[in-house]
Amino acid sequence: MEFIRKYKDKLIIFVIIILIALNGYIYKVKSNNLYDNQKVASQEMEEKENFANEDANDDSEIMIHITGCINNPGVIEVNKGSRLKDVVDQCGGLKEEADINNINLAMKVEDEMKIHIPSIEESKQNNNIESSNIIENNNNKVNLNNASKEELMTLPGIGESKSEKIIQYREGNRFKSIEDIKNVDGIGEKTFESFKDLIDV
Repeated sequence: MEFIRKYKDKLIIFVIIILIALNGYIYKVKSNNLYDNQKVASQEMEEKENFANEDANDDSEIMIHITGCINNPGVIEVNKGSRLKDVVDQCGGLKEEADINNINLAMKVEDEMKIHIPSIEESKQNNNIESSNIIENNNNKVNLNNASKEELMTLPGIGESKSEKIIQYREGNRFKSIEDIKNVDGIGEKTFESFKDLIDV
């Protein structure tokens, strides 16, 4: 007891120093963890921004073959993500006899695409899929993203009204799979089953 009384003040000071040191250590650990978390979050955000910027600034080129009623037809290079309108402008524009009702100038073009711009007379004379195709389709299936109204009407159960609904739908929602056509008003599972083997995207 005499020892405790003699060194009481020193013991209290020692305990206080230990507590201060321990509190400082805990604060440092928490600060380091917070800094690390903020650093990780900052790096993730920076990576996302870099990815977005790279995607937005993607200036890689693709090859497109365009024929028909265009002033300068042929194989051209355009920037990835270009629209058909950009291709048309790069080729000197459309000829007067071009059937603009049978093409979608807003659609995005893809590498190795062959695009045919029909004339008004050509559209009138050719009502079958093969001769009125705007986008060349090697497997002879109707491409939901590129087919004209007349092509869509060749599908079982698809008349003028439903073909117009399909075109209206794809203007804001590109078909990613053939099953997406069931999202179009008036096209159910039964109708889809009747022509699923005749379409692609």
